[in-house]
Amino acid sequence: MANEPTDVPVNTAGEEQKEDTKPVPPAVTFTPEQMAEANRIAEERAQRASGAALKAYFQQQGMTEDEAKAALDAYKAQKAAEKTPEQVAQEAQQTADIRVSAAKQAVLRLSAQAAASALGIKPERVAYALKLADLSGVKVEDDMAVDQQAVTDALKKVLDDLPELAGTVVPTPAANPPALVPPAGKDNPWSRDGFNLTEQGKILRSDPTRAARLMAEAGITL
Repeated sequence: MANEPTDVPVNTAGEEQKEDTKPVPPAVTFTPEQMAEANRIAEERAQRASGAALKAYFQQQGMTEDEAKAALDAYKAQKAAEKTPEQVAQEAQQTADIRVSAAKQAVLRLSAQAAASALGIKPERVAYALKLADLSGVKVEDDMAVDQQAVTDALKKVLDDLPELAGTVVPTPAANPPALVPPAGKDNPWSRDGFNLTEQGKILRSDPTRAARLMAEAGITL
């Protein structure tokens, strides 16, 4: 008795078997500053969640809100006392690194805002231009010095793509009425004539009040 043919899938000529392929998501990378900020946010939220849970537990034990708060403070103090000197030093270093990273981000943003103003970008479009500018490769040194040329080049690239972001530059009047603040000149590192990111960083660190005044004189708002 002849064997009956079995159903075997056959790939006919000219037909290719295709496998279902899913697109591979692009790799996500973070700068050290972004990682530090993400760690800070995660740590703060974890601490808030832990504190809220402990406070709720103490209140469940019959404590009043003030007693629960006092118990939570005592718990935190005890946990801190149990840490080794190495752990305390490590946490202090992590906190310092996070603060330095945040300061660098602030200086970079101020520098970018000043550069945008110097390039003639409309004040109401500066924030948008900064979002488009690729500043990921701009390094801020530990002394808060910023690569001025790199910041300017990044914003120039945005202007090349979207020239409509720039406004018409209004010439400075030869004289100003006495009641008006005189225009920022070469002594102002945030002004068009005296633009200098290194000097900006120095003034921001040594005299924030003066830095705010000079930025206001140069027409820069935060």
